[in-house]
Amino acid sequence: MNTSLIYKSNLKIIVSLVLSLPLWLVALISELEILGQIAATVSIIINGYLLRKKLKSISIDFDVLSLGAMSLILIQNIAWLISGYVHVFQLKRSSEYFLSKILTGISFQEYALAIIYINVFCIVLACFSLYPKYLRIHRSLNQRLLGLLNYPLNKLRFFLIGFFIVQIVLIATGIIGKRTINVEGYDQGKIPFWLPIFQSIIPLYQIIWIVYFRKLKSFRFWDYFQASLYIAPTLFIAFSGGRSSFVFTLFFLVFWWIFFGGKIRLYHLVLGAISIPIISFVLVFNEFLRNYNSDLPMGSLVSKAYTEYVSSSSKRDKFQEKSIRNIATRPLVAGPLAAVLSYPEGLKSFTYGENIQNSLVWALPMTIFGEKKSFPIREDLLYAHFRIGSKDLADSLYLSSYTEFGYFGVLFYPLLLFSLVLFTLNLLISLRSHPFIIAMSLGIFFDLFVFRLGEGALLGWFTALRSILFFIVIGKIIQIQSRVSI
Repeated sequence: MNTSLIYKSNLKIIVSLVLSLPLWLVALISELEILGQIAATVSIIINGYLLRKKLKSISIDFDVLSLGAMSLILIQNIAWLISGYVHVFQLKRSSEYFLSKILTGISFQEYALAIIYINVFCIVLACFSLYPKYLRIHRSLNQRLLGLLNYPLNKLRFFLIGFFIVQIVLIATGIIGKRTINVEGYDQGKIPFWLPIFQSIIPLYQIIWIVYFRKLKSFRFWDYFQASLYIAPTLFIAFSGGRSSFVFTLFFLVFWWIFFGGKIRLYHLVLGAISIPIISFVLVFNEFLRNYNSDLPMGSLVSKAYTEYVSSSSKRDKFQEKSIRNIATRPLVAGPLAAVLSYPEGLKSFTYGENIQNSLVWALPMTIFGEKKSFPIREDLLYAHFRIGSKDLADSLYLSSYTEFGYFGVLFYPLLLFSLVLFTLNLLISLRSHPFIIAMSLGIFFDLFVFRLGEGALLGWFTALRSILFFIVIGKIIQIQSRVSI
């Protein structure tokens, strides 16, 4: 598939995003919740169909901007449908009843306006995916990434074993804990130097694991046992990070399986269907674990909590009910945007780039700039300008785009993301980076655009970009040293 065909494919995505708007506009004007359900269903059908077509040629057609735009609008609409289903059929309440409990209280009309804003945000982001230079660079990087399938199996195994040991050590020593890192000063915002490096290698590790698994030609039990063993600590770490982290990791693995030529066959779907009750049990247990108070290392903590969980039916019922209530409101991550959009016009105080500036400061290593507390970010900055609450909320780039520049933010923030991606991808091509560095970079961008675009602060993006640049530079230095030694 040449870039002209990819251009046409991305153009269809933009059209599908535009077609998702009218019904939501009708729902907004009519204030009818049922029309919101219909609008979400139609949007899922249209965009889901195009996503399915895109996945068929994803090895060449993959680009993070269009995929991110499509994923964001799909996630928002699916979240609305899931929440509505749980409200009506499980809790016997309307969605608006629970919207009124979020932050300062949100009406359906205000939430519909937030969905429309996000839809326009996605359209603008997808438009940047039509830039010819971006498409050429991304296509070239995709081809180089596919070259990993020709990489020696022993070298892939060596990398997997090395990072497998690192993960096991971090879990066994209790450094990786329940939704936290157990090192001195972490709770006060001091990030250990190795953590961003470790977090950057995880997407690379998962991609290399997929390549390794795809290259296994034999059906020997030992080979598949080894492959399963290598991914176990990564899934455990994802599980310790929470339900969304665990689910996103599963989707990440499925995507890269398809990218590297893996087929989703009937028996995969059967296994997936069989796994649904298991995954459901795991997710509810994760909610129980989240509220389990213990200072034990993560491995011992899970073992003890699991024993207690399975032995008490009353606790299982309690947390199943709590999990249902959480599912009813947790997916509604556009709530904060709805709150700021409906904030009284005379009281709105936009930050005009302060979030970008302060996030850049926080992305600098502590050794370079240690006095960061005078540069507020996230909720501290938001609540200073929009008094919509006083607790943690679902931060996102579309939220920041509005709190920074009002409705003009729907143009500026996608432009910022496009610029960061184009700069990084161009650097990877210009410096002829190693396929491992390319895999890490595209893996990180995939995670950011598909999973974190709807729920992730700008600081996370700048920190990820810092890590990518670090590895690009290190990789280039190693290449130069290798040539000199020869």
